[in-house]
Order: sequence, then C-alpha cells, then structure tokens
Amino acid sequence: MFKRLTLAVFVMVLSGFFLSKDSLADRRSYVWTYEYLTMPKGETELEYYLDFKEKELNDKTTSAWKHQLEIEHGITDRWDLSVYQVFSQENGEALRYDELKIRTRYRFSESGNWFLDPLIYLEYKKPSEVSSADELEGKLVLAKDISNLNFAWNLVFEREIRSKAETEVKYAMGLSYQLVPAFKIGLEGKGDLGKNRDSKHYLSPAFSFASGKLWITLGTAFGLTSKSDDFQFRYILGLSL
Repeated sequence: MFKRLTLAVFVMVLSGFFLSKDSLADRRSYVWTYEYLTMPKGETELEYYLDFKEKELNDKTTSAWKHQLEIEHGITDRWDLSVYQVFSQENGEALRYDELKIRTRYRFSESGNWFLDPLIYLEYKKPSEVSSADELEGKLVLAKDISNLNFAWNLVFEREIRSKAETEVKYAMGLSYQLVPAFKIGLEGKGDLGKNRDSKHYLSPAFSFASGKLWITLGTAFGLTSKSDDFQFRYILGLSL
C-alpha cells in the first residue's frame, strides 16, 4: 500500500513538473534539515510526514514506522506556529498514538540581509506515555541562498523537562540546487555531536517536487557509524490550504 501511495503522489506531482511555479510558502528542500522559511502571515499549510527506519537492513523485525500530521499557520510574515499529532508503529504491532508537539519558528529579517540568515526554532513535546518526560527541542538555523543554490545548517538541542536531564546536541545540514521551479535535488547529513562511541551519523540524498498547491520531498538516509540505523526513509507531503 505504501509503495502504491508513494507512486501515485509521485505521478501526480510529476504531471505538473514543467508548469509549476515555485510559489509554495513552506516547501521543503530537505526532510531533516530546516531552511530559512516561515509561513507568511495568515497562510495555513497541512503537512504529513512518513518515517521508516530499519536498524538492520532487510531485517523486518528491526523496522519501525512513524506518522506525523502537522498544521502550521503564519502569525506574522516572520513568525509561525505549528501543532503536530504523532503516531508510531513497531513491526508487527498496532498503530499507537505517540505524542503531541507544538512548534514555533521566528526569522530575524528577510532573506539575504545577513551573511548567513538566522532562524530560531522551538518545539515542545508531550508524550502519551505517563512514564515518559516532556521534552524541549531548540534549533538554530543558519542558511544561505545563492541563485538556485541553497545551503542550510541546523544546530539542535534536545532536553527532557526533568531534573538532572542531559542536553543532547545534534546537527543537520543540507545543500540543494533547483534545476527547475518544480524540481530540486540535494544532499543532507545529520547526526550527534557527542564525543562518545554511541554517536550516530547519516548521509541522505534529497528530492523535492512541486505542483500547484502540493509539494513532496523525499530522503533516504544511510547510517555511517556502527550505532546508526542501517537505513532511514522520510517523505513530507505539503498542501497549501
């Protein structure tokens, strides 16, 4: 079913490939890296994330799925707010409600006014399990557009809201190029910044398609360290409302 759904969306987007205009407010060039973008004032977008990971390649017993439904709205032209509903599914188990997430982003100015354009991202996570602690996640996003080329770098801080919790520091970065308004290609890297043997690092190609009010971005991440999952896949589907 997943393969058929992905193929249907791909064909639908590709049908408008050369006629599309790059006017979508929060179209993503990457699936793990955030760019210098916020929803314009008064505009709303619905996004669906599908994640798949396999700790050991071709071993279904190590696989897991995650589904995220997000609605985001522009409060001002440089400040937006989003709410996520997150569901997860381990291999062979039933789909379950995982957590609620609330996220906000703020851009300090218009693109190109800084050498690297800065954006602040803050997210609150409320797990459904009573035993799990609430969590805060912050990101510093630095990005640069040079004609059709984009570079973005994210410094990520994650911390549970409880005493003696440790702050996890991670990164994500991407480089993409817009071949035509409807199609972008890119490369992403992500991982931990800890100095221990459990660090995980990944490398992923990224592909972004757009047509009308619809866009879809796909990425496949391959683990680079022994503790990394062998394979991860994510696609994000966005629809302007």
